[in-house]
Amino acid sequence: MSHQIFTLQELKRAWRELRAASEHAPRKNAHRLLLFYSIECGLKAVWLKQECRSLFTSADISKTGHDLNDVIKSLHIGYDLPENMAMSDVKDDRKNTISRKNIRASDLHQVWRYGGALLHPPIDDANMEAILEKMQVWIETELL
Repeated sequence: MSHQIFTLQELKRAWRELRAASEHAPRKNAHRLLLFYSIECGLKAVWLKQECRSLFTSADISKTGHDLNDVIKSLHIGYDLPENMAMSDVKDDRKNTISRKNIRASDLHQVWRYGGALLHPPIDDANMEAILEKMQVWIETELL
């Protein structure tokens, strides 16, 4: 897959715009997805800033993808997103139960993009939003 190169300024602008678009009450999956992508852009912008770099290259993108925990670990900030999240089980065409547990943080964007909902326990959509909002506050302190 081809990856594009983005500047620090573009990532900062994307973080701000996506954050603003995600601030809707009550949030639906579309807003949660924008929140996720805002965090992704913000964390990557902070990472570039800490590395004293101005370009997020295709090699950087290949390394992290959508795994926010990978970016968080490289920032050494002490935050992380929960792993092993779950959605409710579903039935296939033959009425066999298919488990949707063990959803990784790197797949969170798919849950919200395709209309899913996190199941408590271990964490539901509202609790995940709260975790992401705390990260937004930290990102803001780093970028502004």
